[in-house]
Amino acid sequence: WDLPLALEEYAATQPCGSFWLCHTWMGDVFADYVKLAIGEFADMVDWWITINEPLTVTAHGYADGTHAPGRCSDRSQCWRGNSSTEPYLAAKGLVLAHARAFRAWEGLGRPGRGCGITINADWRVPISDSPEDVSAAERSLEWQAAVFADPIHFGRWPASMVEAAAERLPPWTRAEAELVTGSHDGHFFMNHYTTNFARARAEARRDWLTDQGAEVSGYHFGTGAPIGTPSSNGWLFNYGPGLGQLMTWYHRRYPGVRFVVTENGWGNATSSREAELGVDDRERCSYYRDYLGNLSAAAAEHGMRVDAYFAWSLLDNFEWADGFSVRFGLTYVDYDTQERTPKASAAWFRDHVAPLKELPLDGQAFPPCAEAGFIAISA
Repeated sequence: WDLPLALEEYAATQPCGSFWLCHTWMGDVFADYVKLAIGEFADMVDWWITINEPLTVTAHGYADGTHAPGRCSDRSQCWRGNSSTEPYLAAKGLVLAHARAFRAWEGLGRPGRGCGITINADWRVPISDSPEDVSAAERSLEWQAAVFADPIHFGRWPASMVEAAAERLPPWTRAEAELVTGSHDGHFFMNHYTTNFARARAEARRDWLTDQGAEVSGYHFGTGAPIGTPSSNGWLFNYGPGLGQLMTWYHRRYPGVRFVVTENGWGNATSSREAELGVDDRERCSYYRDYLGNLSAAAAEHGMRVDAYFAWSLLDNFEWADGFSVRFGLTYVDYDTQERTPKASAAWFRDHVAPLKELPLDGQAFPPCAEAGFIAISA
């Protein structure tokens, strides 16, 4: 996400070509950075995230080239890269860097409450009960999350990935497997926002984008109906059960982990101040109520422990490639004057979420937004 340009420029002069592909030396550089950061901030930080959203770096940096460093096989899109091999190499590099960071954190006394890599994934709902569609949804989850979590927990790639990518998948040496296996403190850090339908799809082209054999969409392939209320930002849908269902999938695959939800929230394409404080924010409040209520029910049913939850985000902010065009904040920010106005969703969050010391396990719904003093403001 914010790799120093000097490192990428240096890597470009080496045979490996890009920082996350340079496995022989990038781990040392990353570990040095981690030791410096911990030395400076150890007394200020509760939760340490080694790497945020490695999937985004892998899929968009090395498969489709839409994010830095912009590498892919399509020469009309990317100046360099190979979408059939480099995403898997980048995934390995990110796991190795995480493991070096985690071992550095351990060596420095394990400051704070925990340390881990934040894995981002969307939940998948099979379009049908056919074995093909159910398997496609499972593979899509593995290509998002298990590609990173399986090496960290088991020291190996997911079996479906080994089968699909075969010789294009980089092996783990014995030393690497020993380094990455168990590089967690029992917490599973996760970002989650939305859910898509999934169905089986086979293509002749073999690369990261097609190996999983799954097609996904927020809209039903047959009826065109959205899986949940769509946001105006184009990719986000309010599907309340998704967070709890994804966490249950993790719980079953990695038994005994405790969860830290590091990002979860609702964003709209910027329209007007009045809309953001009114109708658009009503959906944000409903989103948090839906997701937290379903999470509480799932945790109660399956005995899952959630140690922390972070809303994205406290303030409207610069949303990476979307810039200031999308607003996720509980607080409205006037970017010209920097005036900050709490939205109604912030009042609901303040009254019903912030006071909690732990996730309720009674499985009961959270109070409706209308009972939290929500006042709609017409555009």
